[in-house]
Amino acid sequence: PMQKGDAVFIIAESQHICQDSADQSTAPVAHLAESQNVSKLEALQVKLGNGKRPGNGKTHVDKRLASSKPVALAATHTPAAIKYIGSPPPPWHHVGCASMLEPGDIGFDELMQRCFQGFVLRRAGHSVPAELARRVQASLEALKLRGFFHHDVVTNGGTRLGRTFVRRILVGDRGITYRYLGLRTFAHPWHAERGEPQEPEAAVIRELNHAMVALTRGILDASGGNRGSRYDYNLSLINLHEPGDGTGGPLRNKLGVRLGKDVEMAVSWHADSAVEEMSCIGVLNLTQPEHSQKKLKQKQQQRSRHHQRQRGVEQPWRIALKCIGDEHEGGKARVAQGSGAGEQTDRAMLTPAAAVPLHAGDSYFFLREFNHHHHHAVLAGSAPRYSTTHRVGVTATDTWDYIWERAERALALPLPPYFSAGGATNSLTASALRLSEEVHSEIEFEWLRMWAAQGRAHSDSHKAYWAPRINELIVVWLRLEARTAAYLAFLAAAAAASPSAAIAALPEGVRCFDILEHLLVRRDGGDVAAVAVQAERRPRKEFPSRDRQHLLQQLQASRAGWHARNAASVFDELGSEFRPFELLKFHEGQPVYKFEPALKQEGAPTIVMLGEALGPALQAHRAARALFCKNQSGFKPDQPPSYQLASHHVSCRKSTPHYPKRKSGVKSGQKRNKGPPSERLVGHRNAVEPGSVSSVPQRPQHKRKWDES
Repeated sequence: PMQKGDAVFIIAESQHICQDSADQSTAPVAHLAESQNVSKLEALQVKLGNGKRPGNGKTHVDKRLASSKPVALAATHTPAAIKYIGSPPPPWHHVGCASMLEPGDIGFDELMQRCFQGFVLRRAGHSVPAELARRVQASLEALKLRGFFHHDVVTNGGTRLGRTFVRRILVGDRGITYRYLGLRTFAHPWHAERGEPQEPEAAVIRELNHAMVALTRGILDASGGNRGSRYDYNLSLINLHEPGDGTGGPLRNKLGVRLGKDVEMAVSWHADSAVEEMSCIGVLNLTQPEHSQKKLKQKQQQRSRHHQRQRGVEQPWRIALKCIGDEHEGGKARVAQGSGAGEQTDRAMLTPAAAVPLHAGDSYFFLREFNHHHHHAVLAGSAPRYSTTHRVGVTATDTWDYIWERAERALALPLPPYFSAGGATNSLTASALRLSEEVHSEIEFEWLRMWAAQGRAHSDSHKAYWAPRINELIVVWLRLEARTAAYLAFLAAAAAASPSAAIAALPEGVRCFDILEHLLVRRDGGDVAAVAVQAERRPRKEFPSRDRQHLLQQLQASRAGWHARNAASVFDELGSEFRPFELLKFHEGQPVYKFEPALKQEGAPTIVMLGEALGPALQAHRAARALFCKNQSGFKPDQPPSYQLASHHVSCRKSTPHYPKRKSGVKSGQKRNKGPPSERLVGHRNAVEPGSVSSVPQRPQHKRKWDES
């Protein structure tokens, strides 16, 4: 949508654009800018009016371009928010080449130059200084001995949980976090404020980060500039993989073809997430120090002879790269086993992957939009490996400053009103109620439960910075829990009050009832957890990825979903110190003013705290809503909720029984009954029952046979 005064900027990668079909063909942008002494952006703005207009099909040619006189244009400047987004790489294939090429293979250099521009490898000696790399490796060894590295339990392509093969630690700016695959990791600050303890190992990682920033800047300056891409790294995700950590099996492409021989992956195909758009990424590769090679040989001798025969004595680590998109990966096609010549033809039309060996001290970089158009994987070698991945993490929502500012905003809202002898002390607005409850859920599910899910060892390692701040969030969460109970009590009192007093307390009518019910249903999440159990039993191809993502979001924002997550069997593989622990305590039945002293006011009713299960509170809340609607003129008892968020609905067509098609009963020549939407939805299996905002499809209301098949 465009409004008066808006401007459109199109940043073209190529200097040529489509020429007009008129007799006066338009010139390329670069030629126009050069001939008329204007910038490319100004010339491109002039050309925005060219082309066919939708509607009349006529061709419009700007008279300023048809004229040979210079064009007078106002001075314009490119906004800082515009980023250069290059086009995806073109397809490339070579008859007879393998599905993954390595240095020395025919076509490898041409493949890298054509399809993997933006990937830069710096060998040791041209990477970070050797003395700095040695100190970084010694610091990482010290962090490992202190038990700071741990496996992450993340979601893998749906609601299933899995343990990462690598052990990780996050180091970065003060208060920054990194959220990926349904887990928020908390960074050890690499610099401390005055009076705070400083971890010397983290300070060395910060020095390395400065070196990686300088390397990235030099590479960008030598290759045409950054083009709006950021490289001011603010965090480093450090991975550790040892022979006993396991691997994920052979690496395959989208068609299921195995890539490489006698190699297994430590990290599967992925693009780095939770980073600023089009930002650069830098990685330093380090192997185990020499004094630990003796332990490595002892572990290798314990392997079976068959495994030694496959892996050999020494295997280098490799970074695997591939282009994404149907033109590179073959779309939705699948290669049937034993297809013979057909299989070879399909493989020949695909863009091969590339694998680059890595050695100690090497560094590699993903520049500009490389992470946007490519995926990468890590193929395991025979030696233990550290990798420091330097990224530009998201700071808009993933920092301590952000969540604390949200908490302060919620606590600054007016206190929940109450009814006294003279009526309501104040009116309740839907915006204040919604903000308070949304911040309440965000603190609980995005921060506190994420913290407790990583175990007590993780909590103990963050005693210096994060542990005191998590305790502050717990205090805020308890105050918001008390306010939730006060909101419920106020709405119940408004429902029992006289119509005039109730409408004065709730100017927006039933809207506050519906907002609170919707948010509490999501927070409880009992129905969503039941749907997730059914969904996991279905084949992956029958469960679209979009539905999996919606279901995962609802599970991570509900108490029932977190209980199911913490009880998963994957935690049995970890030590007791890395399993989830109970962080939040619910003080059911205790007065709310013990946790929110401001709620203790003269004449206020006695309100008690809620329990963890919100089912009884929701049942009483729905009864209060029905009573409120009944007492108010113009409301009906069966009025559907006025506040429903369709964006949170999870499609569960495959997980619900099939309903036989019902005949409409409309004779020819008659029109269908087009009543209000609430009436037309009655009987539809995705309809929401009156008084309920559950996202689980309900059984039809009309009578018909139940198809048990």
